[in-house]
Amino acid sequence: MNPHKPDSRARRSLLFRRRDFGLLWLGETTSVTGSAMTSVVLPLIAVTVLDAGTFVIALVEAAIWLPWLVVGLPAGALIDRLRSRGVMVWCDVVGALTIVLLVVSMALDALTVGQLLAAALVSGVRAVFFEPAHYKYLPLLVEDDELPAANSLVHGSESASVVAGPALAGVVVGAFGALAALLADAVTFLVSALCLLGIRTREPRPERTAGPGGIGGEIAEGVRFTVRDRYLRVVALTGGLLNFTLAGMGALQVVFLVRTNGVPAALAGVVVGLAGLGGVVGAVVATFIARRLGSARAVVAIIGTGVVCGLLVPLTGPGPALGWFVVGTLGQVATVVAANVLMAGFTQRYCPRELLARVMVVSRVVAYATAPLGAVAAGALGSALGVRGAMWVLALSAASAVAVQVLGGLARTRDLPATYDPSRT
Repeated sequence: MNPHKPDSRARRSLLFRRRDFGLLWLGETTSVTGSAMTSVVLPLIAVTVLDAGTFVIALVEAAIWLPWLVVGLPAGALIDRLRSRGVMVWCDVVGALTIVLLVVSMALDALTVGQLLAAALVSGVRAVFFEPAHYKYLPLLVEDDELPAANSLVHGSESASVVAGPALAGVVVGAFGALAALLADAVTFLVSALCLLGIRTREPRPERTAGPGGIGGEIAEGVRFTVRDRYLRVVALTGGLLNFTLAGMGALQVVFLVRTNGVPAALAGVVVGLAGLGGVVGAVVATFIARRLGSARAVVAIIGTGVVCGLLVPLTGPGPALGWFVVGTLGQVATVVAANVLMAGFTQRYCPRELLARVMVVSRVVAYATAPLGAVAAGALGSALGVRGAMWVLALSAASAVAVQVLGGLARTRDLPATYDPSRT
């Protein structure tokens, strides 16, 4: 892989030089903002409208991510059979209709817990199909050497949307009610669909290469390709190990702030939310670091920096020592997003297009499978060692991701390869 050339001006100009990419970026950013709003509004509706208990609220949250584990692998195989733009448009249409049905039920005072859970589940399934299709579609709209800048824009706007969406949801719910927030989300899906329909680049029809095993055989092919390739294997394992750490620390962070360190609840919410801004920083600096160090060594250095940042979090205390939490969590999120920018660009260039969605989904399934394990481990460690002790252990666990990268040979290579070569697996 050649050193990355795009800088901040290239990222900005890419939106104007590549009209179709600009439309994809605008639609996806709008949709992510709406989805982030929904992730807050649905639990709020469960509490304020349905007077649901803690268990139901937890089910609503679980229904959003559970589809990755249940239908993720089949979805990847199906997406590799279909044109990505069509998949994304249908996902947006289904997402908008789901929200509209919720609005109608609320307006008629007929909303039930079952309907809310179904809406959360559909939202999760939509993400399972939309995200891999978007991941596969993006490289068609830019040149190979523009992928780092394109991924930087996408990941940066996603990070900003994840921060802005919940805040915007709170403002809209407070000023106009939950119905208005849901309608706003439905509009974001429609905006995304219209942007996608406005793209002029022709997408080639995927070749039908189904083997004797049918969709099951195609799923197995994607898993085998990921596991056997030394680089893709490292990418998947890195994501899973980091998600374990982040999910574990995230599960304890509110308790750590409020109970262990005596931080007021309102201030704790603000401090936790600030971490999301690190994603914007990480997306901006990723390509700069890759140009200086090379893409392979940059990933190792970035993840290593993230481990150091994570070790600052357990140092948190009352007063000025709260700054350790802010700096540590900002750094963790920034490094994870920066690494994701580089690893996503590598995978999009390196992986054969006919396998790209399946390979992406394998990595996501690994990541989403380790998240609940991290949360459970956090609870067990917290009970055995105390919350601060658990935070130390979880922060140290992120070093395993660096070990995987070093053992996988990334530290010995300046740049990740640009194309797949079977002899390197």
